[in-house]
Amino acid sequence: MKKILLGLVCLATLGSAQASGVSLGTDAIKLLDHGQFNMTVQNALNEKSAIVVGVSFAGSTDLEIAYKAYTTDMYDSVYYQVGAVITGVGGDANTDFGVAGKIGYEHSPALHFVFYGNVTGTYMFESNDIRYTPELGIMFTL
Repeated sequence: MKKILLGLVCLATLGSAQASGVSLGTDAIKLLDHGQFNMTVQNALNEKSAIVVGVSFAGSTDLEIAYKAYTTDMYDSVYYQVGAVITGVGGDANTDFGVAGKIGYEHSPALHFVFYGNVTGTYMFESNDIRYTPELGIMFTL
């Protein structure tokens, strides 16, 4: 499973000739409130869209792969994100699959430094459950 996760992170970091780059981020709410280490890798497809791979570790591993679209400028506008979620990978909990949608805003107060916040709606297939969670995080662009 670790090889699959590593492969997905490497795939997300492959450069695109027309893209503005790669960014690495973390959700501060998961890290500080839940003690859940998490990392997001975002690879720009063009000036207004990106592929995002997120991994969270706390007992089990959660994985998210998504497409992100910006309304105007990357790293300084409203964005929409939709993707697939796998929870409980490699832990004591059962593995569950789902879809997630996000609406959020990013702001870059300085070069290579981005704050973001969003609301995530996640639907899990096995548990037939919808969860809404907030995110506040920091990204570093490369």
